[in-house]
Amino acid sequence: MRYLIGVLIICSVASVYAQRFEVKSTLGSSLYIDLKREPVVYVFISPECPLCQNYTKTLNEFYDKYASNRVAIVGIIPGKIYSSKQVADFSRLYKVKFPVYTDENMNLTRYFKATITPEAFFYVPNKGLIYSGRIDNWAYAPGRKRTVITEHDLRNALDAYVAGKAVPVTQTKAVGCFIE
Repeated sequence: MRYLIGVLIICSVASVYAQRFEVKSTLGSSLYIDLKREPVVYVFISPECPLCQNYTKTLNEFYDKYASNRVAIVGIIPGKIYSSKQVADFSRLYKVKFPVYTDENMNLTRYFKATITPEAFFYVPNKGLIYSGRIDNWAYAPGRKRTVITEHDLRNALDAYVAGKAVPVTQTKAVGCFIE
């Protein structure tokens, strides 16, 4: 019986820590993302990806609009390719308002199974992942863009969540630059 209780305690503690991920700030300091804290849209981005550069304006709008509803927007740069200075320069050049972190060991990237930049994952504590995929349908194939956006997938997911409704589309296919 004691063995069983010990195993349950260890499993409970492990599950709490399994949802914490170390990332680096633009200053190079380590901090932890805790998935059990608040609703967050994690957007995997790359400073060199033209789509990511173009979507910073849309993501800034989301950051402004949904902050009052206690939904955070966070940029995640997977891997060790970019230095803290390069990430800070990207944020400054594109006037990024939301925090941008580097997932050097790619544990958060693997957790969400992110493969493309930009790719969004809307995670809500006690509900889990409620949306994953593209921001909208502006880019419909590599190098191919629409002149008019007709599907606002991430915005629709955010609006539904804020209104207390079910997310209409929970998964779409992201188009962009591959995560290496």
